[in-house]
Amino acid sequence: MASTIVGTSGRQYVRGAVIHRNEAGTPTIFKAAGAWYGAARRNSVRHFAYFGPVNEGLLKQVDSDEHITLKKASATAELAVNDQPELRFEVWGKDLGEAALEMISGMTKPDPTARLTIDQVLGSPWWQEP
Repeated sequence: MASTIVGTSGRQYVRGAVIHRNEAGTPTIFKAAGAWYGAARRNSVRHFAYFGPVNEGLLKQVDSDEHITLKKASATAELAVNDQPELRFEVWGKDLGEAALEMISGMTKPDPTARLTIDQVLGSPWWQEP
């Protein structure tokens, strides 16, 4: 499949890039393309809605080019949580029990350096619950 390359102001973009326009009509070009970008964005928004907003610890782990995308996904998630607080894992996950809630929350922290280690996960009291 041949790629169509277009560009302005010295930048070139391969066909399939996602162009997002903000409310003022200014375009933002995302490097990821097509369905993958849409799915990745939905997953990021869902993760931030469930487990909390983007934080500096996460941003230190990714390229600066991704900061805007992550911050937008986090802001979208926070708007959704403001309307539907039950989206947060600590609300809908409470029926799993305190040990499961703590373990899963620790495994899914947005900041990878703050997540539980495998030894901490395996040492969770949840594994001993009947």
